[in-house]
Amino acid sequence: MSGLTKAPAAAEKASNAPGGKAVVSSVGAVIVTYRPDIAKLARVIESIVPQVDRVIVVDNGSPQTLTLQINELCVKHEASLLEQSSNVGIAAAQNRGIEALLAQQYDYVLLLDHDSVPADEMVGELVRADTALRSQGHSVGAVGPVCEDFRTGSQWPFIRLEHGVVRRVACSQACPLVRTDFLIASGSLIHHSVFRVVGLMNEAFFIDHVDTEWCLRASAAGLSMFGVCAARLDHELGDRIVRLWFFRWREVPVHTPVRMYYMFRNTIRMLAGTPMRWSWRVAHTFRLVQFVFFYSVLVAPRKTYSKAMFLGVLDAVQQRMYAIRRSL
Repeated sequence: MSGLTKAPAAAEKASNAPGGKAVVSSVGAVIVTYRPDIAKLARVIESIVPQVDRVIVVDNGSPQTLTLQINELCVKHEASLLEQSSNVGIAAAQNRGIEALLAQQYDYVLLLDHDSVPADEMVGELVRADTALRSQGHSVGAVGPVCEDFRTGSQWPFIRLEHGVVRRVACSQACPLVRTDFLIASGSLIHHSVFRVVGLMNEAFFIDHVDTEWCLRASAAGLSMFGVCAARLDHELGDRIVRLWFFRWREVPVHTPVRMYYMFRNTIRMLAGTPMRWSWRVAHTFRLVQFVFFYSVLVAPRKTYSKAMFLGVLDAVQQRMYAIRRSL
């Protein structure tokens, strides 16, 4: 397969861009935007353009004033802009970008959110790791970076099941590659051949657990996800972070009520229709129980959160998917 031989050579080759940063010519990046902070988006685009051959920005129905600024950034950095007339959801937006890159026969697709800033050489590290794993006989679904939250300085660990128990696995010098059960979409690098096996993102989920559901399907197809410790991504998880004690000290991302609606609805639909080990079914169910306590007792507005979680359960049972059609 040409993608397995071309990518490593490209990863080592310096570009003609100022600073001589490495360009991986077989990678196309998809950045999904929705009402982005323009200054932050500019950092994202400026950081990723020197590392890849093509950047596609898919805007999910942002206001025209923002869309004009997004287009200016794309023109400045020779990125392509695919405008959606309305918010079609992150899954559908990712799929439009993925389809465009696959049609142009890129070897790899890199997914990014509009607030995720890749470190220098992130893409090169991911490509080298993916290539090495494949050469060693691993069936790779995706590789992803270590996510760092600049608000707290924390690194999010990778998650995997070991003997039926959920383990949080941090990077170490002895373990530069970490097998993980899930990768967040932002920063994930996926070889084009994987989409033929696993398929695209589930557009019915709209947002939340889109990446989780895709990783579960990849695992069911016999593929593995890997965290690459040398690759780093500045990524904000949740609207804010709170620290609390629940059997151990935890940094908990706090989401909006609308996001909690999707979290509950999509988790239940995922439990009902996505193949996964029973241990993960227990873990995801327990996580919903934790959310009920956390958002209905500790986070204001408690009534709004409680309503959002209830409606998420109700719509999951009634199989009402895609964008929320209820008022919170």
